[in-house]
Amino acid sequence: MSPLSFRPVDPRDQRWEVWHPTYRVYFWKSISPMGWQSREFEVSDGDIIEVLDWAEGAADDGERFTVFAVLGDGDRLGVVRLAGEDPTRPRDT
Repeated sequence: MSPLSFRPVDPRDQRWEVWHPTYRVYFWKSISPMGWQSREFEVSDGDIIEVLDWAEGAADDGERFTVFAVLGDGDRLGVVRLAGEDPTRPRDT
């Protein structure tokens, strides 16, 4: 894990906010030395603390999870990782 970076900001530079975000939670389970299986859920009507609590309780034995915030509209969706790692993603160097 790399060291945390931080700097002061001016909050007037932001143009929009989302007060009731939607989240995607991916549960990962190793099925072979080189393979992973995932279960995916969309979660709404809660904040990140509630989503993390839900994910902890919903994870099957041996599963890890990744939580994303969903951004966009219609067929132009994207996600921002909030917690966890994707075991299928190449490691950053």
